[in-house]
Amino acid sequence: MKKLLVLIAVVAVGLVVYNYATTGTLALVPPSLAMSQDERAVADLEERFEDARRQFSQAGRGAGLTGMDTTGDAEGALRSVQQISNDLRELQKRLPAGPAKQKAETLAASIQDYAKNVR
Repeated sequence: MKKLLVLIAVVAVGLVVYNYATTGTLALVPPSLAMSQDERAVADLEERFEDARRQFSQAGRGAGLTGMDTTGDAEGALRSVQQISNDLRELQKRLPAGPAKQKAETLAASIQDYAKNVR
């Protein structure tokens, strides 16, 4: 019985460490499993937005370091941000009030601020 309890404790600690390493949160169950479908959709848009921001930043660094023309990369990133903004507006239309709606509003404000600063 004692060995079984130790095994369960080791597995639980292992899950918490794995979740912390992969998601950055201390939880026994990954946050993606605890999210609703709407929250996952907003999280996907957040991830796409971060990728587009990273792509734009890399284009700027590439142009500065090598002197190459990277306007295509930068424009591609800005088009991605615009598409994410459009997708977010469509998603916001059908979101009920709640945490997903609040996250979507926060993301919309972040996208708007980013678009103002980039152009």
